[in-house]
Amino acid sequence: MGYVTDYTTINGLNIHTFQMAPQRHQVIQSAQRKAYLAKKVSIKSSKMSDFLRFKDFVPEEKAELYNDILNWPMTTAVLRQDDD
Repeated sequence: MGYVTDYTTINGLNIHTFQMAPQRHQVIQSAQRKAYLAKKVSIKSSKMSDFLRFKDFVPEEKAELYNDILNWPMTTAVLRQDDD
């Protein structure tokens, strides 16, 4: 079993060591349903306006993807501050 050593800074004085997987037979199940039913997740309108400002700086090989994202649906929903 592996151990992890955690330093507060690189080669710092405060060290915490713990076992990575104390329970060997823990089964991890995948999600039973999709998080997003649509293939394109709505983008906040404020994020989209930021995204539009970078259009001139997108490399040619990424232009098709970038233009596709610009056509995604937008939302004006207001998220909590800690969700941003």
